[in-house]
Amino acid sequence: MVRQKTKPLLPACLTLVTNMQKLDLHGLTLHNAWKKVDIFLNTCYYSKYKSCEIICGQGLIKQEIEIWLHSNAKVREYRLSRTQGSYIIKFIKRKIT
Repeated sequence: MVRQKTKPLLPACLTLVTNMQKLDLHGLTLHNAWKKVDIFLNTCYYSKYKSCEIICGQGLIKQEIEIWLHSNAKVREYRLSRTQGSYIIKFIKRKIT
């Protein structure tokens, strides 16, 4: 009997698309993480996402990220997720011009 290979539902590089964009900061330096967070928040905001998630782990970035989120004018609120290693961010509503 010849065993047929089954195709995976999604390619390995893709994940299921949800309404929430995610950014993983594991392995980045503090300065590079700050730049990625700034670009990510702007991209999500101008792409009209209502919320996003930033995965930061338990290290040095976690100690700094609340300051970054608090000082960003586009962030309405943020909270630590249940796993304590990521933040859920909600954006302010965009004004229609």
